[in-house]
Amino acid sequence: MGQYLGDATVTAAILDRLAMTAVRLDINGPSYRQHLARVRSGETTDDAAPESSELEAA
Repeated sequence: MGQYLGDATVTAAILDRLAMTAVRLDINGPSYRQHLARVRSGETTDDAAPESSELEAA
């Protein structure tokens, strides 16, 4: 953990502060990343994931 900031204790404290003040968003519904992975792998699904043109319009 301290590999990038030098001291593991300071790194843990910084990460703790960031996590404490972070805003958490819970999103229900199908995962768009999983949908794209299925499309790229050639798998066909009936998931109702948004199309890229719908995302750009929002």
